[in-house]
Formats: sequence, structure tokens, C-alpha cells
Amino acid sequence: MLQTCRLTVSRLEGMGPVGPVCVLLASAGRAAEILAQQAFQGEARRTELGRVPLWLLAGFVKRNLGGVDLVIVQLDTLAAKLFRPNDCLCVPESLDVGLRVPDEIPSLLKSNHSLKDDMRIVRKNGLTMRISHDESDFEGFYEDSYVPFVNGRHGQDSVPRDKEWLRRQFREGAILWVMRGDQRLGGAVVSSGHGALHFWALATQDGDVRHMKEGAIAALYLFVVEHAKAEGCSYVDFGRSRGFLGDNILRYKRKWGMELRAQGDLQSFLFVSWPQWNSTVAAFLASASVVHQDGADLAVVTATGLDVKAGQEDAERVLHRVAMDGLARIVMVNESGWGEGVVVPPRVRLAGAKPKAGELALLAQARG
Repeated sequence: MLQTCRLTVSRLEGMGPVGPVCVLLASAGRAAEILAQQAFQGEARRTELGRVPLWLLAGFVKRNLGGVDLVIVQLDTLAAKLFRPNDCLCVPESLDVGLRVPDEIPSLLKSNHSLKDDMRIVRKNGLTMRISHDESDFEGFYEDSYVPFVNGRHGQDSVPRDKEWLRRQFREGAILWVMRGDQRLGGAVVSSGHGALHFWALATQDGDVRHMKEGAIAALYLFVVEHAKAEGCSYVDFGRSRGFLGDNILRYKRKWGMELRAQGDLQSFLFVSWPQWNSTVAAFLASASVVHQDGADLAVVTATGLDVKAGQEDAERVLHRVAMDGLARIVMVNESGWGEGVVVPPRVRLAGAKPKAGELALLAQARG
């Protein structure tokens, strides 16, 4: 059964990095709006155009494309099979993210300059791990730290995990506390099964984000990986992230060398297109770096943000910014084209000449 037979269609207008931006948004949820915000600098003005039946949506969108730079349509998975828009990128609402436990954890910590900086803070503050199975610790973690942390970090998009569900995960696992001496700076609920450690929830103590600057989050990630190795797990499930690499949480997970996987119980897709290529579309793709999904296959579609022909160094810079395990292909767009002799890995596709979204989707799906 369809989640909804009508979608609210709105125009979002505001300023972006290269000038005014207009996004036509059709959605019954928040995921499309979160992605649309990648096109703006600051708040966007909303004009609601109406609630439109799914079977009339394509025509309604076509009649309202005047002045529009980007179109983002969010459909649940059933509606996506019946009413999928043409000529678009198919962006999953969320992705599974995880890490293969390395043979040598120190080698992981040296693999990224930013990660090395994080570890220096952890060592400077003398942070250590304490494992707890105490039921009273869970009560305090959930009410005093987890809920305030999630609400403070995500605002209106906050959806804390159900308390009793999380309690069951805790009883099968533990809370890993980050300690500075006898002071708690943060904690995480984890449990293991089938060779994997599952990272269910994390928080700074009392929801205080100042502990993040003291290394609490970096220490939690480190201690989770160390705990997984001690438990004999080969993989750490770090939960879900949004379907674009510009998301701050996914960007943080990426520097740990994590990999992406298509989500088995995905709720919805975001279909992204544009009436015509322009600098606003280029800036959006450069900022968001959206993940296009084709079955279980994942590809990232991004742009250089340049207005001149791109060369070898530009390709390497973009590749460094978006490369991630789990991506079958990486599509890089440069409107002014690419110089001769640019060499890229086999999974990279180079595009230019003001492409349509559907053309990039075909590149993202290209085999060989």
C-alpha cells in the first residue's frame, strides 16, 4: 500500500554559492528537503503550490518548471516503482555504513591526516574506555545524554531510538564509556552478533557538545573498533547515513575508511533532475555529491565546480574528496570538459558538456 497518494509540491528560493537558487520540491517527508538545503546558503523561502496526486505529478512538475534550477521528488519504494520520474538520478534516502576491522588498528589511524589530528586530541586528554553492563547506566545514558544529544544535534529532524528497543540491544551488549579520569565524556550502546559489532547509539555526556571538541566522538569510534577486534568481530555496523557524501556525519565516517552498502529495507528514494544544466546545478553536485543507486549498485555523482577545462590535478582532487569503498563508480562532471591525457581509475567516469541527469545516471550504471 502506498504511504501517501499525494505529495506536497513547493518552491524553495534563496541564495546559493553562485547566486539565486530555485528548487522545486515534491515530498511527503523531510529527506528531500534536507538534500535540497545543500543548494542554499542560509534559509530558503518556501511557497507551497499544492498537494498533488502521484498520477498527476509529472504533468504538474512540467507545468511549474519556470525559473527552476533543480527538481527533487521523494517517493516511497512502492510509489517509486509505479511513478518514477524520467531522466533523473535515483538517490536512496539512506545508506548502510560500516567498517571492516583492520588487522592493525594503528595503520587505520594513520591513513587520514584529519583522523591523526583527532587521535592527538584523544591522547592529549588521556581518554580511556570503560565497559558497563549496569542497567542503571543505561537509564542515565538514555534520558540524560542520548535524547538531549540527538535532539540538540538534529533539531526538527531528530528521531531518537525507542527506549525499550535500545534497552534490548544494551542487554545483549554493553555501553562503552569514554572516560577522562573518573569523568564520563560520552558513551555508545553496542552489541555483537554474526561476526559483526553493531553501533546502535552514541552521545556525549549530558548531551554537551563541548565534549566533542575534547575528543569524545573520535574516542568512541576508536573504542568501538577496538572492542570489535577484542570480541572477534570482522565488521562494525555504524548504522545509516543520508544518501549524499556532503552530509556531515557521512563525511566524518568516510575519513575512518568506512564503506557504503545499499540498504535492504529502504523506505524511499529521492529523484533529482534539472531542466537544464547551469552553474547552480554544478555547485549543488559539487557540494552534495549524491549517491545514485541502481539495484544494489552504488555510484557517486559530483562536479568539479570549475568554469574552465579540468586537468589531472582537478580529477585527483575530486577523487580524493569522494572516493569511498562500496562505490562501484564515480562520475565527475566538469562543464568545460577535461584536458587531454587525464588518467583516472577504471571506476571513474568523466563527463562534460552540460549533461542531463539521465545521462549521468547512464554513466553511473555503465559497466566496464
